Amino acid sequence: MNQKRRVFSVVVAAVIIKEKKVLLLKRREEDVYPGIWELPSGKREFGETSIEALVREMKEETGLSVVVDRPISVFEYTVETPTEIRDATQINFLVHLLHPEEKVVLKEHETARWFSKEELYTLDNITEEVKKCIIKALDD
Repeated sequence: MNQKRRVFSVVVAAVIIKEKKVLLLKRREEDVYPGIWELPSGKREFGETSIEALVREMKEETGLSVVVDRPISVFEYTVETPTEIRDATQINFLVHLLHPEEKVVLKEHETARWFSKEELYTLDNITEEVKKCIIKALDD
């Protein structure tokens, strides 16, 4: 019997608010969870702090330079692919743009968009955990 590889990871995510809107990225169709809107995020590497990982991942994923403010929420999820089972803990941080005029440059996602709180309620391709995290950040 062929067992799937089990992977545990810590994912760090950024809630970036600009003009009362939050940045979300849409996953590509060939990705796990195709078409889902998510926070900019990435895996923490061995020996790296969560803040270091978040600053690095934001630059890699979006081209944006950020300053990490504080943690907002944590949630856990499991993703099963044909070859592995990923068990992840996601730590979500409130993050500010170092240069608000910078434009988003995508490398790993289909598209990026800034959403208002009202627009979040109209999205059906976003997880409840992410939606709750964003609403909490916008309400703070």
